[in-house]
Amino acid sequence: MSLDKWLKPNEEKKEKGKKPPLKSEPEKKEKKKDVKVLEQESKAEAPTSRKLVKRILTCTNSKCKYTKKIIKKELSERDLICPRCKKKMKVKII
Repeated sequence: MSLDKWLKPNEEKKEKGKKPPLKSEPEKKEKKKDVKVLEQESKAEAPTSRKLVKRILTCTNSKCKYTKKIIKKELSERDLICPRCKKKMKVKII
């Protein structure tokens, strides 16, 4: 019978007590700047898409005549398909 199973927990406890080496502070600041720059760029593009737009969707199938009103920023592909007949819907912005 070996003593390995008794010695391993003690070694792990000693390793947990050690602190990891500290990173240099300039690297941390650079990462924060990169994140801020990316956020500002995304905000610059977003103002036009922030507004909600009201749309009326009507089915192109003359027999179906399904209509629905949606207020969203952007339409998904699922919104553009008629739930009744599965055909593409016509979009009208109000």
